This record gives sequence, C-alpha cells and structure tokens, in this order.
Amino acid sequence: MVGICGIAGIGKTTIARAVYNSAVDNFDGMCFLHDIKENSSKLGLHQMQETMISKIVGVDIKIQDANEGVELIRMRLKQKKILLLLDNVDRPEHLEKLALNDEESLELLNWNAFRNNLVNPSHMMVLNCAINYAQGLPLALGVIGSNMCGRNINEWKSALDAFKLIPNKDIQQVLKVSYDGLEHFEKEIFPDIACFFRGESMRYVKYMMEAIHGFNNPGYSIGVLEDKCLIKIQDYYINMHDLIRDIGREIVHQESSNEPRKRTRLWFHEDIVHVLEDNTNSDNLSVFNLRGCQYITVIPNLSNLRNLKELVLEDCENLVEIHDLVGYLVKLEILDANHSVWLKTFPRYLKLPSLEELSLDHCSSLGHFLQIPEKMEVNYLSLGGTRIEKLPWSICKLTQLGESSIGKHKRIELPMSIFLLPKLEVLSVYDGESLLSYNHEEAQE
Repeated sequence: MVGICGIAGIGKTTIARAVYNSAVDNFDGMCFLHDIKENSSKLGLHQMQETMISKIVGVDIKIQDANEGVELIRMRLKQKKILLLLDNVDRPEHLEKLALNDEESLELLNWNAFRNNLVNPSHMMVLNCAINYAQGLPLALGVIGSNMCGRNINEWKSALDAFKLIPNKDIQQVLKVSYDGLEHFEKEIFPDIACFFRGESMRYVKYMMEAIHGFNNPGYSIGVLEDKCLIKIQDYYINMHDLIRDIGREIVHQESSNEPRKRTRLWFHEDIVHVLEDNTNSDNLSVFNLRGCQYITVIPNLSNLRNLKELVLEDCENLVEIHDLVGYLVKLEILDANHSVWLKTFPRYLKLPSLEELSLDHCSSLGHFLQIPEKMEVNYLSLGGTRIEKLPWSICKLTQLGESSIGKHKRIELPMSIFLLPKLEVLSVYDGESLLSYNHEEAQE
C-alpha cells in the first residue's frame, strides 16, 4: 500500500493517475475511485464498493452495507492482482472497507512482534484481534506489534483487553497504550521529544535529557522508544510521526487542560503568553521552550516559575529584553538565547546556582556582559557573534567552566582572572582579536 499526502492543489491526484495509467498492463484488474471523502458521504461506502466490484469484475452487485461489501470484495477479488487507486481518502474506515488487506496487516504485525515472517498458528487469534484494533493502519500495527515484542500470549491477551476498553477504537488511544507500558525514564523523554525535540540530533537530545532530568544514559531510553516505534532515528536525527507527536502533547495537555501554568511543558505560544501574564506560582513547569517564537518581545519576571530548569529563547527574532529577575531563578540549568538578534537587555546580575549552560551565540545586538556576584556551576559559556567587548573580572566565579567560545568580534578584552578558572580546557576565539587585561581595582573586589 502506497499513500501520497500533502496540501490541496499540489498535484497528488495527477501523479497518482499518471502512475495508474502507466501500470495498466501489469494487473488482472484496475479501479480508480474518485473523491472518496465526498462520494462516501453522499452515496455511502457500500455504493463505492459496488462500483469497485463492477469495474474490476464486470458484474453488477447490490450491497446492503459496508461490512457485507468487505466480504464480497474478499470473495470476488481473491487470488487476483489488483491495482486500486483511492482518491481523497480522509478516514481509516475508507481503507478498512475498500482496501484492507488482512494478509499484509498480519505480515506487518507479525514482523514487529516476532521479528520474522512465519506466523505461528497458536498466535492467530491474538494477532487478528490486534489487527482489528489497529484498524489496518500501518503506524498502529507497528506500534502495537513492537509493544508486544518479547511477551507471551497471556500478556498479549491482557494488553488486548485494555484495547477493548477504548471507546470507538480511537487510534490515538490505541497508540497511547504503548506509552502506558513505558518505564519512568522513557515516559519523561517521550513528551520532551513530542513537545520540543522532534527533528533534533541524537547528540543534542541526549545532552538536553542529561541536563534536564539528570539521566546518566538517555541513549538507552531513546533506543527503547525507537524499538517501540514511537520514534524513528534517521541519519542520527530523531523523527516522530505527527499522530504520535499529538499523543505526546496531549499527555502533557491533560496534566491540566484548563490551566497551562500547571503543566510540566509549554510549547504553544498562546499558552506561554498566558503563563507569562499570570503572576500565580507555577510549580510544575520545568521546561519553557520559546524557540522560534515571533510573538515575544520581552521576557517578563518569571519568579513565579519556581521549578524552571530550562529556558529556551533561541531564534526569537523580535525578543529585545529579558527581565532582571530571570537572573535569580535558583533551579534554572539551561538558558539558551542563541540567534535572538535584537536582544539588547539582559539581566545585570546572575545569581543562578544551578545554571550549567549559558548560550548567547549570535545575539548581535547584545553589547554588555553581566556581573557574576557569586560562584556558579556553569560549565559551558557561548558568546560568539555578540557585540560584547569586555568580560568582567567576576568571570572567575564560574569555577566549573570547562569550555567557552567567543568570536566574530573586532576586539574583546579578557580579564587575567580567566586563568583562575580551574576546569577551563577550551577557550575559542574566532575571527577576531583578543586582548588580555588586568584591572587592579576589579581584582580587589
């Protein structure tokens, strides 16, 4: 089964019709059913089935309902090599009643569950039940099969009993069963990817999971998600099907459907603005991701977000100011404002005892670096592409700093105190000049 998807008017039907016409000599029968969405609504699926049988077999048959039609299609077209083109399909039921191939569904499910093509007769009952619940959708078959891999028949039956409780066989709920079977670490990483990290590199996601959750080996949990078909890793980048992404986001949404501030993650700009304008404490929120948001010009006082660990402001092209009190979020571990090119006002003091990463790369309007009043745990500092011309003597209070990059400056003054950083291993200065300076008065402070 091959599908072509995309927005209206780009030529999906034209391409499909061209392939259909070019393959006419390779099949025992052919049928092109036009505009399934519209015609099934007007005429009913049973009449679409009548048309299909008539075109392929050349026999006029009256069908009373779509379920009867499925059996007639199976009987009449058995052992025939058929090319069937369904135009404008928008519901799983259309495939189920017109093009469902139980043999292919069984093969896909069996491969994901048992990693082979040989179907054990003793498994047929549970396999057929799973196919029924998956509604013939390859995505669901893959997820359900992978979720059952390595389990015995009794465990299959128990899982299928859970499917029976799902009203209307809602495919999102069917897929959510796979999420419910995850361990704690995987349940934390899955919504993170769904909300923020789809399309990111494995290296970046691993780093973020270590920083946010303190996981020592996030690669293992990411591998579990891949084994269960909840994500795909291609060329070392993590991807996720739209439907599965929606499940991950809905899981977060259900933490508090009416109060965004009570959720653990925010990604929708209207929810974010609501929380920014609300002064009520929000103890659940740990990740605040505004990457690419064009609606934000000022990050206000976020002291109500007492458990915030990650603040991502990357590519916020209209962001101008970050409130001073952001510099006092005691649990903040990551502050990333890379490529926010109009950012001019940054907290004057940083008192962030948990901060590990400060990234301000290509904040090309930022001209001053902050004072650091006390020791901090920052291990990575990035200032490339800013207008900062001088680093303060208090940089020496970043006692855990291991790597720092600055660059594309005409000139930058580095204080002698930078040599007092005991763990600094990499200091990169690109495409510019650096000048070491010593200020006696600053050294006495």
